[in-house]
Amino acid sequence: MPWSFFEHSSRVFATHVIFKGESERPSHPEAGVHWHFQVDKEFRGQGIGRRLLRRFTKDAVAAGFDLIWAEVMAYPEKPTEYFENRGWSIYDVRPTLIFGDHVDFPVQVLSINRSLGSFNPLTQTF
Repeated sequence: MPWSFFEHSSRVFATHVIFKGESERPSHPEAGVHWHFQVDKEFRGQGIGRRLLRRFTKDAVAAGFDLIWAEVMAYPEKPTEYFENRGWSIYDVRPTLIFGDHVDFPVQVLSINRSLGSFNPLTQTF
């Protein structure tokens, strides 16, 4: 694709985040620790995210936290049930048009949370 496509796309994305982004952010728990990272596509499926989350939860427990929360995107291939089936509770949901120029399906921003005590260190289930 020509560079002008990416330049336009970046401009549209940034404009959306600046002017509409906050209104599309879900509320989140007052207490708890916020978890955020992204594994590049070419490295997914290798357990990297699981290891990062494992380390994060150990550090959060050591620091005295008992709740973890994150913001994630839900869409047809990864609906809210995807997160619920993995032990996360849905705290809040907001529809977003942040990818409106690039996708033809609905996208939601979810605020998810989970007790740090629910992570089983023996089986390493996340």
